[in-house]
Amino acid sequence: MGDRNNIKITYSNGQSLYLYSHWGGSELRDIVVNAVTTSSRVDDESYFARVLFCKMLGDNLQDWRGETGFGIAPYAPDQDANNKMVHIDYSTEYATPQIDYDYEE
Repeated sequence: MGDRNNIKITYSNGQSLYLYSHWGGSELRDIVVNAVTTSSRVDDESYFARVLFCKMLGDNLQDWRGETGFGIAPYAPDQDANNKMVHIDYSTEYATPQIDYDYEE
């Protein structure tokens, strides 16, 4: 059981990274919306990836110290069929990343 989902970040060089949540997958869309609207680092792909992961962890220090619940990988670790992955794409020609909140691989 779980609530698994991923945020896919495609960098300007075409490589991708996935931020994985085992228990908070259905919350990832809102986390990305919040990060996009509150962070001044959206245009900086490496900093914004860190901002997103920290927002996924939240304020619970146990989540930061634990060994389960979250992951980072060059592939989608796991995905519940009822959750839609969020894709943040820096590889486009646009000045800001393109965000697809209903991404399917």
